[in-house]
Amino acid sequence: QGRGALPPEECRRACVLAEKMADAHRAWRASLAGVTLADILAELPAHAPRRTRSILAGRP
Repeated sequence: QGRGALPPEECRRACVLAEKMADAHRAWRASLAGVTLADILAELPAHAPRRTRSILAGRP
């Protein structure tokens, strides 16, 4: 679509950019597969859960 687009018959497979983006997305998902919410919470500063609860409750 758009300026410089190839005709449909020349678009039988994904372009190199789309392939690289898909590879990066798969790598990102694979790296997150071994991470739990507990892992993330363990890295937060001690005050973060209390602060988040206050914000979500609408308190300053």
